Amino acid sequence: MEFDELPIDGAAINLLDVDTMKKVDIRAFTFPDGREYFVTFFKVAGIQMCLQETPEAKIVSHSTISTSVFLKRVRKEKRKSIAVTPENLKHFQIKYGKGFIDIIAEGFTHSLIWDAQGDAILMPQT
Repeated sequence: MEFDELPIDGAAINLLDVDTMKKVDIRAFTFPDGREYFVTFFKVAGIQMCLQETPEAKIVSHSTISTSVFLKRVRKEKRKSIAVTPENLKHFQIKYGKGFIDIIAEGFTHSLIWDAQGDAILMPQT
C-alpha cells in the first residue's frame, strides 16, 4: 500500500515520536470507525514540523510529494551519506489542524493495531 492510500485522513494523531534522524513513529486513531494505525518512517534524512495543534486537531490530508525544495535540499546534503541513499528518499507530508509534518525518508511501514469492530490486532504491513 502506498502512503497516499492509508485511510488516515480525519484521524487524530495520538503519538508522534521522533528518533533523531533515524525513524519517526506516528499513531493515528480514525473516527468514527475506531481503527488505530501505527506508521513508522525509516531511514529518515530530514524532518520539519509546524505543530500549532488544537484539541480537535485531525489529519486533514497526507501525501507523497515527488518534487519539493525540501526534498532537493536534503538529497543534496546527503549525497555523501552512508546512512541513506539520496535517490531513494521521498517526501511524505501530513497536514493536520493548523500544522504540518514533512518527513524525508527512504520509506515507511504501517500496521493496523486496533479495530473497534473486532479485537485488538497487530497486522504488520509494508
